[in-house]
Formats: sequence, structure tokens, C-alpha cells
Amino acid sequence: MIGTKLYVWALRYTADEYIALLDTFSGHIAMDRARNARLYREIRRLLAERPDGRLTRHWSAVLTVARRTG
Repeated sequence: MIGTKLYVWALRYTADEYIALLDTFSGHIAMDRARNARLYREIRRLLAERPDGRLTRHWSAVLTVARRTG
């Protein structure tokens, strides 16, 4: 292995942006529509109570670089 690098970042989302992101996750795609609708209503309600109406989601990724042998 040549090296490993950890990348960490944060993104700010409005309710609609965050819900659009959640709609790409398999657990949310598979979720019952009524349950999904309740969850998304609650996300919208909670974010509407915040002064800026946004949430911060923290992300990370690990890059591993290696050299092929053999």
C-alpha cells in the first residue's frame, strides 16, 4: 500500500435538498410511502423551526492508494 487519505467535509441542506438526498438511499426508496411521507413532513417541520431552515450533514471518505504486485 502506498498511502491512505481521509477526507472530511460538511454540507448544508434545506429541507427539500435533504429530502432529495434521502430519496437516493435504498432504505428510503424501500420505505412504505405513508411512513416516508410522515418522516419528510417531520423533517420539514423541524427545519422550519431553525433560524436558517437548514441542517448540516457531515461526510467522510477514505482513499486508499496501492500498487498492484504480481
